[in-house]
Amino acid sequence: MYFKKRELIQLQEILGRRVAGIDFTRHIALSKLMTDWHRVVGKKIAAHATPLVIKSGRLLIGVDSSIWMNELMSISSTLLDRIKTTGLALQEIRFVLRRSAFEQPLGMAEPSSFPTQPTVDPRRIEQFREHAASIDDPELRAMLERVFVRHEQRLPR
Repeated sequence: MYFKKRELIQLQEILGRRVAGIDFTRHIALSKLMTDWHRVVGKKIAAHATPLVIKSGRLLIGVDSSIWMNELMSISSTLLDRIKTTGLALQEIRFVLRRSAFEQPLGMAEPSSFPTQPTVDPRRIEQFREHAASIDDPELRAMLERVFVRHEQRLPR
């Protein structure tokens, strides 16, 4: 296998180009909600429903059966009020049926039918990890690694 030799790019440069225009507020809000989900909605509901995405003031929640979807739709205004107590500015919540808590919502393409991303040379990832080792926050380090991998996947081969 032939890899084009490329110069290592400083993390600061990658972040400057890729992260500058991204608003992480929505992603951070969803991450915080997912962390507190069982406390916000209760353990019983959390076992059958998972927040998926926040977009334009709407929260999409995946549920694992039509029974739970109907139940949650009947109490959606109460759930919305509970979720708003976390500080999220939501206007509505919507529900989508999922086969399990770990799969894509029904009606979406199966993961195998999605186009595959180009693979990244593991040596480049290891070099990144060596450079990022000085970052104390493991969550930040993991997020930056995901940004780096996406950046590498978008580079022309």
